[in-house]
Amino acid sequence: MDDRTLDCEVDLQLERTAAHIRRTSVAEPRAAIAGSDRFQDDLATCSDEESLRRKLVSVRRRRLQCHRLLEQAEAQQNALDKQLLAVIRQRDEAVLDYRSVRIAIATQQRQLQISRQWNVTNDTFHIWHSGPFVTINGLRLGAEAPSMEVGSSADTDRQPNGPIEQPRRYLGFGAQPAPSTANPSSNSNEVRNQEGKNTIRIHWTEINSALGQVCLLLSTLEQKQFCGIRYRHEIVAQGSTSKIGIRSINNQHTAYYNLYSDDSFQLFGKRNFNTALQALVQCVVDAADAVQARDPTITLPHALEKTNTRSGDYVVGGLSVAYGTDGVEWTRAMKYLLTDIKQLMMFKPFALRHARS
Repeated sequence: MDDRTLDCEVDLQLERTAAHIRRTSVAEPRAAIAGSDRFQDDLATCSDEESLRRKLVSVRRRRLQCHRLLEQAEAQQNALDKQLLAVIRQRDEAVLDYRSVRIAIATQQRQLQISRQWNVTNDTFHIWHSGPFVTINGLRLGAEAPSMEVGSSADTDRQPNGPIEQPRRYLGFGAQPAPSTANPSSNSNEVRNQEGKNTIRIHWTEINSALGQVCLLLSTLEQKQFCGIRYRHEIVAQGSTSKIGIRSINNQHTAYYNLYSDDSFQLFGKRNFNTALQALVQCVVDAADAVQARDPTITLPHALEKTNTRSGDYVVGGLSVAYGTDGVEWTRAMKYLLTDIKQLMMFKPFALRHARS
């Protein structure tokens, strides 16, 4: 039996006793019982019971209030526990997010340090060599060169006791097949000159494509941010049909010359092609001047100079860049020219941010 049931039974018993006393006191005349001791005892008992009943009622009310306060305190405690659990869960999620972000930042910083060592231009425009010819993205740039016999000292691509390693080529046309020792004349690019020696001649299709790659490379260098490279002529990179726009002194007129040719007969030879080629070399000179003004450590391995002749053609390493009758010399000149361009590709203009002004 709980406290509330006990309180109700006590209250009911007290009420019954008080009612019986009131009925008895009302039924008897006051004059008969005024001097009676029994009446005095009953009246005192009634007063004590009434006082106890009031105290009991007061205690019961306080107990009910205590129960209500206890229930409210428990409800508040449960609400606070739920809020605490929610805050703890949010804190754990925030800690996990913070750790994830810290790991991501550390990973990105490591990747940034690695990417700062990349040279995207060098990877995009791969300048190398294939025997006596210089190559850009696998395309040979040159006219002709003596054929290198298999096993000779000039064959630098041959591995010890192994087959000849072919240079990597990004485009299929113009690729030279591996020479055959049984029949050296099977190579379509290999012909015999007047002295009876085998020479390798490059088709104009491959030469024009290589010059188009050079134009695209120079145009890319000009578009780099903060580089400060500005060409005096306009480079129109169109693959194997690229052009050079030669601007006048006041920059009001631009004459475009084709930087491609073929084996067809031309009345004045390859004058327009050589004019475009000379303008291309002038653009390389402009890029070299801009780069050396910012970074004097980058110097050209083969000097680009103008001759004292009337035409004022450029020479690279003492060799004329104009296409003429000597294909072997022009091949060497193109190798020197692309070597200088490869040296200019080492320039990193993004480190010079003050150049924006």
